[in-house]
Amino acid sequence: MLTCNVFKKDKTSKDGKKFKSYLTRITNKETKEEVSASVKFEEGCDAPKEFPIRINVLNGSVSSKPYQDPATMERRNSYTLWVREWEKSDEVYEDKSLDDWK
Repeated sequence: MLTCNVFKKDKTSKDGKKFKSYLTRITNKETKEEVSASVKFEEGCDAPKEFPIRINVLNGSVSSKPYQDPATMERRNSYTLWVREWEKSDEVYEDKSLDDWK
C-alpha cells in the first residue's frame, strides 16, 4: 500500500475548458529518489472532494514516460500514479513546507 499527499490544481485548456489536475510526490523504494507525479483516478474511482488530502492507494500503478526538457535538452521521465482504489488515510495532511525556512 502506498500513502501519499494529493493536491488539486484547477486549470484551463487553450480552448478555455476548465479541468482539474492532481499532483503528488512518490519515492522509489530501490533508489530512494523522490519524484513528482500526476495522479489519475481511473474510471469508476472518484477523486477525493477535499484537498490537500493524505490517501492510502489500495490498488494502483505507476507509469513513466520519457521526454526531453526543451530548456536544457536533458532526457527526463514524467510519472503518473494511476489510482483504481483508495481510502482516506488516518494520518492527517500536515503542511511542513515552511519548517526549513525562517
